[in-house]
Amino acid sequence: MLYLKIIRAILLLIVLAFTGVKVFKQFKDKEQQAFLECKSLPEIQKIEDKDDFRYELSSYILIKSKNGDKLNRLSKQERVLYVIDVCDMEVNNGGFDQYFFNSSGDQCNELVPALTEVKAFETAKICEKALNAFGCKIPSNRAKRNDLMDELESDSFTEKLNECDNEYYSNEENVNELIYSYVMENKKAFGMK
Repeated sequence: MLYLKIIRAILLLIVLAFTGVKVFKQFKDKEQQAFLECKSLPEIQKIEDKDDFRYELSSYILIKSKNGDKLNRLSKQERVLYVIDVCDMEVNNGGFDQYFFNSSGDQCNELVPALTEVKAFETAKICEKALNAFGCKIPSNRAKRNDLMDELESDSFTEKLNECDNEYYSNEENVNELIYSYVMENKKAFGMK
C-alpha cells in the first residue's frame, strides 16, 4: 500500500513539473485531483474553439474558487466570468427559478454588471428582466431569497420567469465569443501571457 502511494506521489510530481506547479500549490487534497484533471492556463490559452475555450477556462475558475466557496481567490475579471457561468449553467439546466433558488443566485446582483462588462448586452437585458420580476432588491443570502420567492409565488411571477427562460434560450448573442474577447483583452488578470 505504501509502495503505491509513493508511486502515485512520484507520478504526481512528474505531472506537476509539466502543468504549472505554482498555481497547484495553493490547493489541497480533493482540489488537487480536480485541478490535475483540468487543463493548465497555457493549454487553455491555445484552444481556438471558443466554446471549448470557455468550458475549460470556466472549469479552471470553478476549481480555483472551490466551486464558489472561495471567490476571494479570483481576480475581478475571473469573478465576472464565474458570475456569468453559474447563471448560464443553472438557467440552461432549470431556468431562472432554479438559478435564484440555488446558491448560484447568491451573486445575482452582480450578473447584469458582469454581462455588461463582457459586452453581452442582449443577455444582460434578459437577465435584468428576470431580476426585475422580483420587484425589489434580491437578497444575496439564499435562505432570504428563497423566503422572498415563496412570498412572490404566483402564476404572474412564474410566468415572468418562464418568459425570461424562453428569451434566454432563444437569444442568439454569441456570449462565448464575447467572453473570449474579454479574456484576451484581460489576459493578465486571468493569469495568462
